[in-house]
Amino acid sequence: MTIPIIQLNNVSKAYGSKPVIREVTFQVYPSEIVGLLGPNGSGKTTAIRLMNGVILPQSGEITVAGHHPGRNGEATRKISGLLTESAGFYLHMSGLDNLRFFGELYGVNDSQRPVALLDEFGLSQHGDQKVGT
Repeated sequence: MTIPIIQLNNVSKAYGSKPVIREVTFQVYPSEIVGLLGPNGSGKTTAIRLMNGVILPQSGEITVAGHHPGRNGEATRKISGLLTESAGFYLHMSGLDNLRFFGELYGVNDSQRPVALLDEFGLSQHGDQKVGT
């Protein structure tokens, strides 16, 4: 019997009181090609972020190549590739907080790097503003 490379079992995720994914269950087996299709806001990006350990589900279980992304996201991200159509910033967080978050997520050990990047791109004065504004 072939073991799934990706498996979601009853996975749910909400942002505040708004459910985005409700009890999603599916498996992807080696050599399969799978696409996530749906309108904007249907949970496709959320599902990808869950499978990469960038965010955590409220309930359910996820495994990717034997890893649990929520508990071992770094190992999961080392074996997977991810490219989304947009930058994927969190609009409710500041630019500086987004840079810090993604830097930590990807193992950037230089705590001053986010500040330096804002300065390099002439955005220092906007670093504390929410990205959504």
